[in-house]
Amino acid sequence: MKKKAKSTEEAASQPVAKKATTQKAATKSPKKQAAAALPKPPKESKEPPAPAVAKKAAKKAAKKAVAKSVKALAAPIVVADPDTIAAAAFLNWCQRRDLGLPDDALADWIQAEQQLGLRSA
Repeated sequence: MKKKAKSTEEAASQPVAKKATTQKAATKSPKKQAAAALPKPPKESKEPPAPAVAKKAAKKAAKKAVAKSVKALAAPIVVADPDTIAAAAFLNWCQRRDLGLPDDALADWIQAEQQLGLRSA
């Protein structure tokens, strides 16, 4: 036999069960509620790390340092021929002449090297 579905009137007449969590919160004392709201401090280990763990961490750090230094050494070395530097220095001289600044061949050459990335500023 099929059961009849409850009508809305029957469902409305039955009491609704309250959640247990709201009742628990109401029964806690204010001190316990305040203590529960505070974060717990992390537990500190009194024992030093095991030798195997420390050794593994040291190996990992050394490997990382070596990889970093290899990257620094693998930076591309830029070599420009003197003709390229001379052409850039000539363009610098032209700009200086157009601005009415005094001639300075060495400064033009150094500025050309900086522009080509051969010299740091």
